[in-house]
Order: sequence, then structure tokens, then C-alpha cells
Amino acid sequence: MPMRFSKAVLVVLVLFGTLALFRAPVDPDFGWHYTYGEYIVRHGQLLRTNVFSHTFTDYTWANSYWFAQVIFYLAHRYLGHLVAGLLFAGVLSLAVVGYVRGVVRKTPPVSMLTAVAALVLFMELAGSAVVGRPMYFSTLFLMALTAVLYRGDLDQAGMVRRGIGKLVAVPVLFAVWANMHADFVLGLGMFGVYVAERIVSAIRGGQHLRWQTAALVSAGMLSVAATLVTPYGLGLWQTLLKEAHPYQFSYISEWVPVSTANMYYFVIYCTTLGLVVSALIGARHKLPTWYVVALGVLCIAAVRSQYFLRVVVSIGIPAVIVFWSDPLLSLKRALSPSSVGKAKVGFLLFLLLSTLGVGTIFLQDARQCTNPDYWTTKQRYPKAALDFASTHSITGNVFNYYGWGGYMIWNYPAYKTFVDGRMPSWRQGDKSVFEDYMRVVKAPTQYLPSLAAYTVDWIVYPVDSEFVTVLRSPTSGWREVYSDDIAAIFVENL
Repeated sequence: MPMRFSKAVLVVLVLFGTLALFRAPVDPDFGWHYTYGEYIVRHGQLLRTNVFSHTFTDYTWANSYWFAQVIFYLAHRYLGHLVAGLLFAGVLSLAVVGYVRGVVRKTPPVSMLTAVAALVLFMELAGSAVVGRPMYFSTLFLMALTAVLYRGDLDQAGMVRRGIGKLVAVPVLFAVWANMHADFVLGLGMFGVYVAERIVSAIRGGQHLRWQTAALVSAGMLSVAATLVTPYGLGLWQTLLKEAHPYQFSYISEWVPVSTANMYYFVIYCTTLGLVVSALIGARHKLPTWYVVALGVLCIAAVRSQYFLRVVVSIGIPAVIVFWSDPLLSLKRALSPSSVGKAKVGFLLFLLLSTLGVGTIFLQDARQCTNPDYWTTKQRYPKAALDFASTHSITGNVFNYYGWGGYMIWNYPAYKTFVDGRMPSWRQGDKSVFEDYMRVVKAPTQYLPSLAAYTVDWIVYPVDSEFVTVLRSPTSGWREVYSDDIAAIFVENL
């Protein structure tokens, strides 16, 4: 009975995760990631120059996403959006379940807790919409790295150091990671803390052995060197350093702190972060020092930036399991065997009902995923406006809404964007197209004339924005030629 119950819970968990994680490829950046992958596959080479916008046309950058882009393109091109989305969601669901079961040694009192931990991670990753974005692969690699380091650092008692032999896989992981997403820098930082703490701990404990130190230092150096195994070599690091300008972190939604503008999301965010922080504090004496330091720093980062909550929850699952395992064990001992059995059945029913709930959402997304009108009705992309521009020969340089840039690159490549999701970090000297874009849309009365420097001929922007209200002013210098319930088009009023 216990074995059948455990298998049933695992099956339902994987199904729940697959349905909850599935997303149609509607993220604003999906379009340019897909198009980059298409270019690489069709031409057999990386796209090193900017051919998709009329600004910064001579800008070159090290594209850390190139391998992920190829995978996304091939999957969505040849399997279709529905099957590709299910495939990515299913793999991630299996990875999450395997991760929560593997980061700590299996003991009877935490069997149900690991299922709850998987649910928490499912909901966070679903909220972050990682499926269809290169951070999908970073999430897999973060869990893999945490599992390797954490499982190699604990025995059944929870405190015995060991597992250096398992570090052989870490440089290989970084070699792949560096070709998929820039989050490998976070993983490298966590691994650096691990290596440093292990060496210091061995010295303080009188266990300093030359071969241990050599193995740890070698693993660290090889991991750094592995990040150079990309088509760009050192150029990848140069790009990351060059583009780490603070301006973008003040305006991109996922990089700013959580706000009370959406109170529901604010409460969920703070509750999730509080769950991990409380577990980290409460179980700190049972956790490796490197883990406490690394997770603590990331929790602080999550207060400053929403981007890091996904990272915190992914890495923080071991702390949550360790913190809650003792209370659950005490509760289990206080209950009769029949009560424990009823609790298990109730939990399985809860999982089944939850799966049915996310299944209804999945069915809606699945239908919309194959509906060509989904991109305009649900995601409010300006298909009708861009079709109008095409049929009415509106040409020249466009000033576009930032969130539509990726869609335009994907579906309307004839129109070179002014700004898109690739460009918030792009700079040439003191000049940034993204900064100029923000100035124009935030203070159009003052900065609209600056568009002359970019020889902008027409504008496509959300119709319900304050920016469009200013453009409609008789003194704006722009004339409205099209509008619908999504977008408006303006041409220069000559």
C-alpha cells in the first residue's frame, strides 16, 4: 500500500507540474529568440551583428542564449507550439520531482513534505513563465548544481563533509550552461562560495589535505575555464561586464522590487520569500555553511529584484524540507496509523483535484496556442496595425513599443525595430537606445524632438497609453493614420 501510494503521488505530481508549467510561446522576447535560432539553423552560423533594428546597426554582442535558441526553434518549428510546450513542461516537471526527492536523503517523515515542496516550486516556476524562455535551462542547471553540491556535502546525520568526486561533473555543466543563459554567473558564484568554504572548513578542522585542496581548486578553475568554451570565448565575459549597467535594472519589470500595485501578487511574493527565509534561519545549524551564505545573499537580492525569487525558491527547497521535517515527524508520531493513512488519502485527493483545476487552465491555453488570433486578442500584439502599415505602404524607420519588438522581429521582419528585448543593456559609449526610448515615452512633450536624430518616420504604440494621448495633440508634430483597440499608428506631420 505505501509503495502504491508513493507511486500514485509521483505520477499525479508530474502530471500536475506538466499542466501547470505549460505556456503558449507568448512572452515578448520569445519572437527574437525563435528568430535567432532560425537564423543559426538555416545559415549554419551565429548571427553576430544586429540586423533586426534600425538603431545600433553596427552593434556586436556575445549571444549567451544561442544554444537555447536553437533548441527552441527546432522544437517549435517541427513539433508545433502545443507539443513543444508540453515537452518542455514535462521535462521540467520530471526534473523538479527528481530534484526534491534527491536533495536530501529519503526518510519516512519527509515523503509528503517533498511533494509539497515540489508544488511550491511548480507554482513559482509557472508564475515566472520559464517555459519558452532561455531561463528554462538555467532553472534546470541551478537545480542540478544544487543537488550535486548539497548531496555531496551531507550524509544521513546531515553534517559530514564528503563527495569531492562528484565535482567532476560541475565543469561540464558550466560548459553547457554558458552557451544557454547568462545565469551561469550565479551558479559560478554559488560554486565559488562552496569551494572556499570547503577549503576553510577543512583547514579549521585539522583535516587539511593537499589532494583535497588541489581537487577543490582545480574544480573551481576548470569551471571558470569551462565558461570560455563558447563560440565567443572571452568575448562572452566582456559582453556581460559591458552590459551590466544599472539603468536597465530600474525599468525592466522583473528586475525591479515587488510593489503593492498588484496586492495579490505582492502577498504571494512576500509569502513565498518568507517561507524560504524562515526555513533558512530556522534550519541554519543543520545546513552547510556555504549553502546558508549563498542562499542568504540570494534572498537579499530577491528583496531588490523580482528576478531572483525563482532562483531563491529553486535553491531554497532543501532548507524548506530540512526545516519542516522534524515538525512533521512529531506530528506523525502523535497520530494513529489510521489517521496517517487518512491524511495520505486526503493529500492524494487534494493533488487530483488540483490537477483537474490546472487542467482546465491548460485546455484553454492549448486551444489558444493553435489559434492564430490568440497573439492579438489575448496578448494584444499589434497584428492588425502592422498589417495596415504593410498594405498602405507605411515605410521608413519605426518607433515601436518595447514589448512588441520581439513580436515584430518574429512576424514582421521587414520592419526594423527601434527597441526590443535584446537592447536594454546595449550601450555604445554613453549612448543607449533603451534610455532614449524611456525618455521619449516618459516625457514625450520634452523629448519627442529627439526622435529626429534616429530619423523616425512613423510610430506604432498601445492606443490606451499616455504617450498616444500626447501624440494626438495638435502640436505634437505627428498625425494619426490608424487605430484599433490595441494599437495606434502615427506618421510625421510634414
